[in-house]
Amino acid sequence: GLAMPDWAAARDLAQRAHAAFPEAGCLGWDMGLGAGGPVIIECNTNPFHTLYQIATGRGLMNGDLAPTIRRALGRDNG
Repeated sequence: GLAMPDWAAARDLAQRAHAAFPEAGCLGWDMGLGAGGPVIIECNTNPFHTLYQIATGRGLMNGDLAPTIRRALGRDNG
């Protein structure tokens, strides 16, 4: 039942920052949550994809994410 403070604002900031780099496929944003709200600490052009796959216990090309990944790669087959 715990929730990160300002999670929606942090997600919005990462999405807006990513939009500034439309040529980049996948970026990893290290975010900080402080008293003034979320801040970007750094952007990784080659994020460690295995980390969140281990944390969630499932691969990246799962039923929830595969359509988004295919669209990002320009391989949306319907």
